[in-house]
Amino acid sequence: LLFLISIPFLKDTVEIQINSKSDYIKLSKLGIELDHYRTNTLVHAYATDKEINILKNNGFVVNKIINQAYQYYMQLKQNERNPLGEYHNYNELTDFLNSIANTYPNITSLESIGQSVQGRELWVIRITDNPMIDEPEPQFKYIANMHGDETPGRELSLYLIEWLCANYNVDNRATDLVNNTDIFIMPSMNPDGFELGSRFNANGVDLNRDFPDQYNDINNTITGREPETQAVMNWSNNHNFTLAANMHSGALVVNYPFDGPQSNLYSACPDDDLFINLSLIYANAHSDILSGGFQNGITNGAEWYALYGGMQDWNYIWTNNLEITLEQSITKWPNENTLDDLWNDNKESMIAYIEQIHKGVKGLVTNATSRQALSAMITISEIDKPILNHSNF
Repeated sequence: LLFLISIPFLKDTVEIQINSKSDYIKLSKLGIELDHYRTNTLVHAYATDKEINILKNNGFVVNKIINQAYQYYMQLKQNERNPLGEYHNYNELTDFLNSIANTYPNITSLESIGQSVQGRELWVIRITDNPMIDEPEPQFKYIANMHGDETPGRELSLYLIEWLCANYNVDNRATDLVNNTDIFIMPSMNPDGFELGSRFNANGVDLNRDFPDQYNDINNTITGREPETQAVMNWSNNHNFTLAANMHSGALVVNYPFDGPQSNLYSACPDDDLFINLSLIYANAHSDILSGGFQNGITNGAEWYALYGGMQDWNYIWTNNLEITLEQSITKWPNENTLDDLWNDNKESMIAYIEQIHKGVKGLVTNATSRQALSAMITISEIDKPILNHSNF
């Protein structure tokens, strides 16, 4: 662990010196994948040897650095409870979800929406009062661990699943959510990356750069994408998700669209005011998010740094689903003995955010005579984003 760790086929973690904000624009044009950490004079990123040479040829000072997340992963593997201490590895995660589904069959349904590169199931658990029926209820989704080495969300998902199920018909808040919401939770979009201690999937691809992108990849198709990305795209297109969030770590902030086109420049989507409000709902309920260094605990994606092929923008542009990105821990692999505290920090935020799906205007579009559900394009004055409803009920 005293040496620089380099995993075959994956990019190295590097530190790039920054002289001005214009350097971020140059990095975006060069297609360099930035990480969360940055100061006024440097930024962390991921790069191949070829990309490092390109950076140097463009005048950047670049140094390889230790991947601290992978270093901690290797430390966890030394624990007696192999391989990941209190973290759930793939087999333990599968056992946990099967146990929940068997214990609470009246309010849960467990399915795999596909398989990873290495053949691991992409588990999704559905929690609602009639899990085998598509009722006219709003559909919500949480996705965690799309970066394999960003792990808290994976565990927080399990805490939330257990809280919803164990408190059904016990706690009014949990009961109301389960009775009136169709909740889908995917604890790990990148199970291979988790087992490898890597940000990337087993093909060395960053899944949060693999979705269609409105700025440089407008072909909304699964063709040529990673199996994990394809599975999530197909699954999302087969549902009518209204509200969602994906969970990351490496910073402490709530990030909202748009994520491009240019770093350090605010990029407002048509529902900017709504996204700000949704982000503040999560941030204001969090006990420690202001320590992350962002004003009010939130940030516009591009104003922080631009990325292309991100999942939250794809959801908004192509599925009409309002999704934000949650950075839930500055540490990517926080010590296992801090997981309970992280749950306590995020519990109220995660619950309150789901509850927002019941706010605002909602209803059914039906034929006046037969009352059969109809497709309709719904527009709102001054918001340039029409919504096509779902008519499968």
